[in-house]
Amino acid sequence: MSTDDMSPLQTYIAARGHGPEGRTAELLMEAERGWNRARNDQNDKAGLDDDFETSSAESETARAEFLTNCRPAQPEDLKAWLVGFKRRGGEVRYRREGKMRGSFHVLERCPAEVPSLYGAFSLSVIVPEGLMAPDDLPRTFHGQCGHSTFYFMDGFEIVGDAESFADAR
Repeated sequence: MSTDDMSPLQTYIAARGHGPEGRTAELLMEAERGWNRARNDQNDKAGLDDDFETSSAESETARAEFLTNCRPAQPEDLKAWLVGFKRRGGEVRYRREGKMRGSFHVLERCPAEVPSLYGAFSLSVIVPEGLMAPDDLPRTFHGQCGHSTFYFMDGFEIVGDAESFADAR
């Protein structure tokens, strides 16, 4: 075992051939506890990286499976929802100056499961009349469906935050 892999106490004993005494022993035991905490933190972080990779792969799979029930949305799809939403007194929280981005989709058939997606995996989904209702979405600590936004044509309801784009207003 190299001294890089040895704890402070092991290093002391290796150098002197015997254990410490008195205040030196107390200080080395405190250094030993710190060394063990640091090693445990490194192991915990390695486990978190593995958990993150697994979670990312699961999210990617769930997203891809959900998208088999959708088609890419066009600006006209979002415009139709926005008109109804504004007529019923809804307010658009986010007005984007750019064009509508590729994470907008129109649901074409009811999925077996609606995943709760977060961050880069989240979606914006326009739901045609009669296909689903807001209560059909899973509940999470974030509300419903993680970071995804669902635009319901029935009643022009929304789960998430409404946004508009320069090409869809």
